[in-house]
Amino acid sequence: MPVDFNRVPPRADVPPPPQVSMIVWIVLLVLVMAAGAGLTIMLWPADSPTNTLWFWLGAFVYPFLAWAFLLFAWLGYGYVRCNQAIATNRVSDKVEQECHVAASRPLAILGHAWYFAADDSANSLEGILTGTEWAKLRPSGAVADTDVNARWLSIPDMHFQPGNELAEHARHHAVCTWLIERLIGRLLSQLSALSPGTKLQVELHHQTRLEPELVAARVRKLIAERAPLLQVEVESGEHAPSLFRTDAWLDSRHGDTTRLLIAVKLCDAISAVLSDGVAEAGVALLVGHPRLTSPAMPSELRLHRPAKGASDAAARTLALATRWGQSSRDRLRTVWAHGLSSDQVGAVRQAASLPDEMRWIALETSVGNCSDAGPWLAVALAAESARTMGEPQMVLCGESDELVALMCRKQT
Repeated sequence: MPVDFNRVPPRADVPPPPQVSMIVWIVLLVLVMAAGAGLTIMLWPADSPTNTLWFWLGAFVYPFLAWAFLLFAWLGYGYVRCNQAIATNRVSDKVEQECHVAASRPLAILGHAWYFAADDSANSLEGILTGTEWAKLRPSGAVADTDVNARWLSIPDMHFQPGNELAEHARHHAVCTWLIERLIGRLLSQLSALSPGTKLQVELHHQTRLEPELVAARVRKLIAERAPLLQVEVESGEHAPSLFRTDAWLDSRHGDTTRLLIAVKLCDAISAVLSDGVAEAGVALLVGHPRLTSPAMPSELRLHRPAKGASDAAARTLALATRWGQSSRDRLRTVWAHGLSSDQVGAVRQAASLPDEMRWIALETSVGNCSDAGPWLAVALAAESARTMGEPQMVLCGESDELVALMCRKQT
């Protein structure tokens, strides 16, 4: 069920409790008493005696009671306004808290896999954390005697000579096929452990020279061969969705449905000189309702709801992501960033009052610019880091003039 914060009633300004001004009310008392006495004398029949109870009631008692009524009515109105505003705010706080509780319910990360290098040691999380496998200069695959600061996948036993677009298409076909097989292979145990009849919604996004239908058919065939009891639906597209896509996943999570996102980014590594800082990568993320975890498929990793906001509202965005991630700012030790310049990182750190000792790992610096696959690679690396280190991890991505932040953590 979608979490709708628009249903939270707006808070009301609580007015101060009414305070009696002695001067004002004494003056009013004098005026009311004078008016009451004057009217009684003027309207009293001339042939009626004035030493009766009714005369004195009309001259003094009734005016005093009228003044007292005005005083208590004013006090009552003031306290009613105050209590009504307090009651409105209590309802607003209650509904808002209910929304935050609903927003804090996570998805289980049933499996995750990535490849930005074919060699396992170069593809490891440890190499990224220690900096030994960061992007660096290497000979270009397209032009001899030229070094480029880029990363592309060199598959063992697959050698491609510099060539034209036709050769590049052949390389993309071989590398993409290799990537898809390896990514699904690393998730095979998790897919096989799903209950028969479970719906598997595959979101396939690849920036390659291949036809989308060809890659989608390959994915569908691999899953059908290795996990034949699943009900598979494949949606294919060129550009990977925003990281905020996880918000829709959380709104529509069901106990019998899992989602598999596969994002692949390939470059023209042998037909053109690569731009500085670009990288090839493939990432897969398998998520579902926490009820899908079982002794046969244990998963302690959780993916929490993303928070989205303007760049100049970074403090609120990070605060919401941390709250929905059932964590706190002082527990954060690592932030995985994508799509943020160094100036933007500094502005975010200052606006959100993040400690200087917090570790920031920029995907563009460590792995390289993986384009639309970058945010999802950051999620996969954050999930693995949470699994191995046991600390909550934040993923922070810049999208145009907005920030998207979410938490990955290990269930304790």
